[in-house]
Amino acid sequence: FTQLKSYYFCILICILRLIVFMISTVDNMKEDTKSLLQAVLKADNHTFLAEKSSQDLLSAMQMLLRSSKELDIPELSAKAQVLASNAIKAKRSHSLVILKAVESHKELGIDSEKMAVEIIRNDPKLLFKEEQLELVSHSMMETILKEKNSVADDDDVTWLKILESWCKVDKENISYASSLVAKYISLERLDSSDLVTLENSRIVTKDLLYEAFKAKALNKKKTTTSSCESCKWQGVTSNLVQGCGKYQKTHVLDCDWLQPGGVYQWRIKVENCEDEFLKGEVGVVANVKDINCNTYLGNQTGGWALDGYNGSKYDNRLTKSRDLSIKFQDDCTITLVLDLTGDGTLSVSVDEDGGARSHHVVFSGMISKARSLGASPEFRPAVSLYHSSETIRFLGFDA
Repeated sequence: FTQLKSYYFCILICILRLIVFMISTVDNMKEDTKSLLQAVLKADNHTFLAEKSSQDLLSAMQMLLRSSKELDIPELSAKAQVLASNAIKAKRSHSLVILKAVESHKELGIDSEKMAVEIIRNDPKLLFKEEQLELVSHSMMETILKEKNSVADDDDVTWLKILESWCKVDKENISYASSLVAKYISLERLDSSDLVTLENSRIVTKDLLYEAFKAKALNKKKTTTSSCESCKWQGVTSNLVQGCGKYQKTHVLDCDWLQPGGVYQWRIKVENCEDEFLKGEVGVVANVKDINCNTYLGNQTGGWALDGYNGSKYDNRLTKSRDLSIKFQDDCTITLVLDLTGDGTLSVSVDEDGGARSHHVVFSGMISKARSLGASPEFRPAVSLYHSSETIRFLGFDA
């Protein structure tokens, strides 16, 4: 009888455990269903998406995609794509987790991947946090770096720092990071002071560093004054141009095209401003078929222009950003340096009152961009002016 009691007691315990398990399973199913419905209903709510953590969003997308397959409901997969797209728009920092999700779930679509990659390229600081770098796989990092030169404010120093931090997160990344440096980082574009700091780098080989220093030494010899001794602006018989007062007109320097492989430096002087700052632009044009001189330089296909009035940077008709610290005043001398030894950068420095100089790299990736426009990657200095009382003088190329 005692043994029988013990036997029935064991059966009772097993039944109770089974009941507890079934209740727990039902609760989990309820939670999964609740999360799934929430993901579907909130996919268009930007406020909700901005408040959610990246991990929550990743889980929601994975649940939508898994349910789409298991329940054979294609609409859930489409909803996951909407969720991915809107999550990026709601909060830029979600870009990395979306890119991670695309890596595992190609059905999220190429549009989500492109959007995420573009945001990260334009704002690489999103990769500064360790928890973000932990998400980055080898293929993701290469995807991000592959066409980074398409970004106007591309900064190789920043990308080197990111790669170094990525290696600290996981030492297995070191050899792959080193290969990415060789493929996508233009060391010769870095200042010599930055190159010196890389002597003990784990991802920059001694050979790459040597070649970068060698290239910089050779490039100094290539710095040219162009073939013209006293260049003038096209359409006028002088090195002085004046605004027309009716519209902002573009003036291109009548000189040889500045070719890839060299570093070119020239100076222009603002001799008169009607307002406190010059209502005009300075920069370059690429060798495109048609240059419309009856519009401003920043509105040219093949034009890179810096506005001296409000610091706007124009890259082929697109306003990339604005630097309010760059403005051109009466009597200031502007020095421009076009470095075509890598993928093309344009730097501007302004000699202000008292000789103070502010230096800015305003454009990069210019050679790649010119080629993408179907233009020959060669350039000429150019300016545009509006007020008839405003004048700019070309002072010459520097040796």
